[in-house]
This record gives sequence, C-alpha cells and structure tokens, in this order.
Amino acid sequence: MASTLTDTELRILRYRERYPDASPVEIAANVGSSSERVAQFLATQTPQVIVPQVQLDEIETAYIQQNDLILRFVSGRLVNAGRVVGENGTTGPVGPAGPTGASGSPGASGSTGPAGPPGPQGNQGVPGELGPPGDVGPPGATGAQGPAGPGFSNGDAKGDIKYWDGTGWKNLAIGTNGQVLTVGEDNALIWN
Repeated sequence: MASTLTDTELRILRYRERYPDASPVEIAANVGSSSERVAQFLATQTPQVIVPQVQLDEIETAYIQQNDLILRFVSGRLVNAGRVVGENGTTGPVGPAGPTGASGSPGASGSTGPAGPPGPQGNQGVPGELGPPGDVGPPGATGAQGPAGPGFSNGDAKGDIKYWDGTGWKNLAIGTNGQVLTVGEDNALIWN
C-alpha cells in the first residue's frame, strides 16, 4: 500500500533532484514553502531517491520502486511518488511514565457569574479606634451680656477702679489729671 506525497513534497523532491546542493532556504523560496517544513521533509527522505538511468521519455507511463518509494513517471517526468507502507506491527509495551512537566501559566479569568442572594447579617464588630479630632469650627456669635454677679457692681463713672479691700470689692472714683495712685494706711488705694 503506497501513501501519496503532497504537491509541495513533490515540488521539493523535483527541485532537490535538479539542484542536489540547494539548501532548505533556497528550496523553500522556489517551491512556496517554509524552510523549516522543507528541512523536516528532507530529513525523512533518507536514503536519497536516486532515479535509475533509464530512457523514461520513450515510455508513456512507468512505475519504479526505489527502496520504500514507488515513483510514477509520465513521458519521462516524475509526477507522483508514494511510500510503500507495510501492515502495522504489534503494539510494544508501555514505557515508564516521564517526569511531570512544569506547570503552565494561569489561564485567563472567566466571566463573572451572577450575584448570589445576600447572606444573613453578621454580628456587630468591635468598635474601631477613635478618629482624629475634627477641625475647629468658626466662632459663634457673641451672646448678650449677663447680669452683674453678686458683690461686684459697675463703677459710677468712666475710669473708676475696683479693688479688693480684704473683705469686698470697693469702687475708687477716677482721679484728676496729674494725680498719682498710691497705697495708704491699711493698704487702701488713694489718689495724691
């Protein structure tokens, strides 16, 4: 049973047959494939296919078996190549498990699901620490003057002085221009 090569693989073989020293990069550029794909395919082509020296242009269609390949020529040109494949052999024993590979990177987060119903209210937590004092507020309006307290009355004229005589507050009337306030007998205040 023969497995058929793809068109690209046939083009690679034809180019390699014509230019045996061509690199995979050169072949890839001329057959419309990647250099990696060309190198992988050529690595599977050992031993190299050697077309027998036969005058194939005299034969309409020729099939030639070369190692495990069957080549089809039409009017002297290679048009198909297939690999001879035998039947599958028996399955060999399972080998030991290899070491565990490294963990992959985390996948992207899924979308958020719908919100569940609210749970019951929990117990009240302990009070938090007292916060810092707030800014001082603006001063309030001045209130009305209250009544005079007991034992301290208003003076009789502008410039009067109140002083403590040891038992109560006394009113000392304002002196005249040039007088000096002095302490007299029994520490009483007088104008001189």
